[in-house]
Amino acid sequence: MPLLSHETTIDEALADVGRRLAEVDGKLDSLEPGTDRHDALQQVKDRLTRYQIGLEWQRDEAGWGGDCELVIGPLTAGEQALLDREMPDSPGTAEYRIWQVAAATETGPYVADDVETTFTALADAHPAFVEWASAKVNDLATPDGDEGNESSMSSSESDPSGPSTNE
Repeated sequence: MPLLSHETTIDEALADVGRRLAEVDGKLDSLEPGTDRHDALQQVKDRLTRYQIGLEWQRDEAGWGGDCELVIGPLTAGEQALLDREMPDSPGTAEYRIWQVAAATETGPYVADDVETTFTALADAHPAFVEWASAKVNDLATPDGDEGNESSMSSSESDPSGPSTNE
């Protein structure tokens, strides 16, 4: 099965995040504060809220607009090898995310002819936008049952029962 890309606009991504925030809020309302489940869901809510802030910032402050098209795919073996060659030896988590998203984005306002130039352009984005895009890359690379790797709901973004690879 080939690796599949995800096409969205900023407004569609915001609607998806808003829908998931509403689901988490509904679940939080029924849980007692201070319990493990409540605390885990609160962490998911906090992460989704950061994604929302980053997407809104790119739409409004960076001037991308709500109809800005983004096509993001999982990293192929070749793209991962390219990253291994282009990245510094010990990038921190935030820097790795920028490299990852730069290599994985097929269409977007920051995409250039090469990954290094794309990295430089993406480095000006809101950090929470890069976190959202990185979570999308990770989600697309991980089949999750019912929807395969086309799912728009990452287990790492929404499932508080396990550790997140996005933090």
